[in-house]
Amino acid sequence: MLLQWLAICGYLWFNRRNMSHCSHWNRTKTNALAMAALVTLVMVNFFSKGFAPFLQVATTELSSIVEYANDANSSR
Repeated sequence: MLLQWLAICGYLWFNRRNMSHCSHWNRTKTNALAMAALVTLVMVNFFSKGFAPFLQVATTELSSIVEYANDANSSR
């Protein structure tokens, strides 16, 4: 996932002159994109018990999925 973010950011960084020309990109859209990214990062780190780092939440969720998959008595 980190590699995908780096690739997207790298593409946007190196192609910034062409993007602003063909898509009518301006400072308002840049600010909106930055706020959307910030809100996304904050929301990814929330779960039902409050705020937790995304990797901790993902590890917990994946381990519960693995436990369920390995449970021979589960009703699948």
